[in-house]
Amino acid sequence: MFQVKTFLQNPYVIYPGPEQVRQGVFTKYFFDMEDQKNNEEIKRIVEKRGNVYGCVHISLNNKVILDDEIMERLPLYWIMWIETIEDYLQMTDVVKTVAMEPYFSLTKSDNNCLTFSYGGGFYSFLLPEKEFLIAVLQGGRNFFARYLELRFTPYPLSAAEKLESLIMLVNRL
Repeated sequence: MFQVKTFLQNPYVIYPGPEQVRQGVFTKYFFDMEDQKNNEEIKRIVEKRGNVYGCVHISLNNKVILDDEIMERLPLYWIMWIETIEDYLQMTDVVKTVAMEPYFSLTKSDNNCLTFSYGGGFYSFLLPEKEFLIAVLQGGRNFFARYLELRFTPYPLSAAEKLESLIMLVNRL
């Protein structure tokens, strides 16, 4: 089962980079956006800074596929994911790969699978297409709902409609 979560970088702790984080404690450097126990701290960071940095954590059956190897401003990062998935769903048989350079790429594979790659292809995973796409889109929906709740801004209808329409398209795969 896929798990997709958004982690907000703790701006009050110096981020040492992915290699050092793996050797340390991930929660020292990041807050889980969905975790209510850090609600006040997360809210303060989002309200104060607006453009918050973080990462998307994706795992399959507790095996990490992606975590802090890619760091970006979170709203922008999720918009990149949405646009890449939208392009992926519109691909023809001639074009087999869509990429959000230099971040990641999705490549159509046989047997209802896709290949998710990042790090210039250094990290590559063959994954079940439909389950992966649904999990990522639902992770994006969860992020935007939470982010906009923290910023006291109504959920933008265009983002909500786009996410829901993409989820419906993926469900038809």
